[in-house]
Amino acid sequence: MAARNRPRSGPMKDDSADAHEERNMWNQIVNDLKRLKAIQTRATEVSKSIVEMEGRMAEPPTLKQIDELDELYREGVKLAEEEQKILNEEPNDVIKNVGILTALRTASEIEPRNNSQSKSRNPKRQKLDTDGTVDSPGPSPVAPIAAAKAKGGAVRAGSVPIVQEPKESKEP
Repeated sequence: MAARNRPRSGPMKDDSADAHEERNMWNQIVNDLKRLKAIQTRATEVSKSIVEMEGRMAEPPTLKQIDELDELYREGVKLAEEEQKILNEEPNDVIKNVGILTALRTASEIEPRNNSQSKSRNPKRQKLDTDGTVDSPGPSPVAPIAAAKAKGGAVRAGSVPIVQEPKESKEP
């Protein structure tokens, strides 16, 4: 016997791969946000330490106090740069990835609505196609041409009939 035509599972694999990719992207965003939270917690501690140290500093600060304060400032800058890197630079780029996921979600929510609208219109179109004759909303282009020829007017093919202006009467 001849081989049967079976639907291939290719599209389903693509759909699952897309869903898997979205899930991976979401998991990456969640992990990056957890890292950001930890960085932010440490940055808050560093900034509190800076404020406390500046309050305790002697009038002429000692070299040790300046070095400790410098170390805290450097750590604060390092933490801020790391936050910036996670938020805006590849491969993490949390802001961009959230935008991509939002666009994908919006597209997937709009798609089912479009499919349901097209399905509801299909029976109407099939009904119109099977009726045989269908009245058009406007007159057929043949009718104005035939009417204009019957009146003796000049008609150009494929355009709107021209109405002749009345002849001016000759006055003596």
